[in-house]
Amino acid sequence: MTQKISSILLLLLLSIGGFTQINQTFLMIGGQELIGVQLDQSPEEIVVETTKKNGKIKIILVDKSSVFSITQNDEETIWYNPDSNEMGYSVKEMRLYLKGQQDGRLEHKTTIPLIASFTVSGLLAALVGSQELAIVILTPIPGALIGSLTKGNMPANAKANGGEPMNQAAYISGYKKSARMKKILHCILGSVAGTAVGGVIGLTIAASDS
Repeated sequence: MTQKISSILLLLLLSIGGFTQINQTFLMIGGQELIGVQLDQSPEEIVVETTKKNGKIKIILVDKSSVFSITQNDEETIWYNPDSNEMGYSVKEMRLYLKGQQDGRLEHKTTIPLIASFTVSGLLAALVGSQELAIVILTPIPGALIGSLTKGNMPANAKANGGEPMNQAAYISGYKKSARMKKILHCILGSVAGTAVGGVIGLTIAASDS
C-alpha cells in the first residue's frame, strides 16, 4: 500500500513538473514574440528561460509593462493595461499596432535607403581616402543620415487603403515606427559597408599616386 501511494505521489510530482515546463509565448509591446518558460516573477519583472537556436539555455528578465499578452496551450491572457499606456490605445487598437510593427519588420523594403547610404558613404570614403585623411572614419555618418531621410515608411497602398484591419490608424502607426527603425538600421549597415569599400578604393588610389 505504501509503495502504491509513493508511486502515485511520484507520478503527481512528475506531472506537475511537466506542466511547469510548458512553453509560453510572450507577445511584447514592440511586436516581438518571446517563447520560453516562466521560472519566477516579481511585481515588476518575469524570469523567463528560453532556448537559443544552438540549443543553449538563456535566462531573460522581462519587464511586465512590456508584455501585451501571454499564450499557453492556445489560451491567451492579456497583460496590457490601456490605462497605463501613454498612447491611449485600447486592447483592440494595441493589437493592430503590434500587427503593424510585425508587418513593418517583415515586409518593408529598404532597398533605396540602403543603396543611398552605401553610395554616399562610399563616394566620400573614396574621396577622403585618396587624400589619406583620417576623417575617413567619419564617412558612415553622412551616408546613414541621407539614407534615413529618404521617404517611404508607410505600408503598401493595398494595405494602407484596404479593409479591416489594415486601414486603421493604430496599424499604420505601428508599421511606420517599425519601418523607420528598420530603415535606420539598414542605412547604418549600408553606410559602414560603403565606407569599407570606398576606403579601400581611396587608399588604393593614394598608394598608386605616391
